Amino acid sequence: AAVIVELGPGPGTGSTRSLAAGLKRSRLRDKCHVSVDINPDAPVYERPNADYWHFVCGDSRDPETLAAVQRYLPDRYADIIFIDTIHNPDQIEAELPLWAGIAHPGTHWFFHDTWEQNRGFRDNYNPMTDSIKRFATGNGWIYQDCSTACNGLGHMWRLPKISLCIPTMNRWGFLEQSLPRYLDSIAIDEIIVADETGEDAALIAKAFQHPKLHVHTNARRLGSMLNKIQVALMARNNCVCLMDSDNYAGPPYFASFLAHIMERQCFEPDVIYAPSFAFHHFSFGVQQVAVNQIAQADPLMLNLGNFIVNNDMLNLDLRNEPDAEHAAGMCSLYLVLLMMEQHHAVFRTVPNMGYNHEIHPDSDYLKNAASAEALLNKLKDRMKLLCA
Repeated sequence: AAVIVELGPGPGTGSTRSLAAGLKRSRLRDKCHVSVDINPDAPVYERPNADYWHFVCGDSRDPETLAAVQRYLPDRYADIIFIDTIHNPDQIEAELPLWAGIAHPGTHWFFHDTWEQNRGFRDNYNPMTDSIKRFATGNGWIYQDCSTACNGLGHMWRLPKISLCIPTMNRWGFLEQSLPRYLDSIAIDEIIVADETGEDAALIAKAFQHPKLHVHTNARRLGSMLNKIQVALMARNNCVCLMDSDNYAGPPYFASFLAHIMERQCFEPDVIYAPSFAFHHFSFGVQQVAVNQIAQADPLMLNLGNFIVNNDMLNLDLRNEPDAEHAAGMCSLYLVLLMMEQHHAVFRTVPNMGYNHEIHPDSDYLKNAASAEALLNKLKDRMKLLCA
């Protein structure tokens, strides 16, 4: 069930009645239950069949109010946070850090005040918006009035669930640090690790027990590229993040991706959503590369990997790809080329979507630099044919 949290004077106020009426007029009218008054002493009227719970709170600056709401939040997070009677940037600076903790990357934030009656709100609109975005960056959409809020709710769509897919071999030193953070991430629905030798899998099983973590040991060594394809196809969700085991994508990476597709109201099945930068080594800006433009694109950008894609795109015909088992160091570029050749994929770098890129002596590219460069030359020839 999705969760709406309203912070304001409480039930019975004009804005609460307006929001409730707007929700009932919207496409959610048959799914929304707007009746719960939450405070530390108030009873909770459970309606397990309601798709949307609406929590109306009292003082939004009171930590006890937050504690009371958290007791009833499924999974501890709210899909919608509606904050009533915001007057100035100072109030936002004081209150939002408290409530940002119950938001997830797809949370919709609604801020309401009576514009015509409150001149101070109009005068402070821009600095207030700046303050809101600082605390709610990537956390869904921001609306400044009740009617817009209700209209937005009426057209909400479900964000895709993300499967984080990690191919690995002898990368425990990195996974030991990244997996706990991934497991805590509300943006990630499941984590699948495919281990070439079983050494990482054994250490992971010993260190972590979590329902969203699934670890697989390959029956034989597949090589970097085939292991990437395999782990992505194991996902139960179509939206997969294919992340190298020696790199780390933090919350801003996933928040930027979700903000990008929310803006378009669509997870496009033929788009490779790629990072636009990597700390602290690479920056490519915002680009889009179609099939007939691939030869002009930066090979480094295409080979960076660590992208999000519909895993149907990784159903690839490899019968005439003898290099697929020996593509270490150039496997991400190879995958991008195959997705473009066989599925007419579009490669797009996403604004503000970045990750931590580790350069170390044991990296696939550095260990296989000579063969990787030889494969790159072959792939460049194929890329030119696509543009011919």
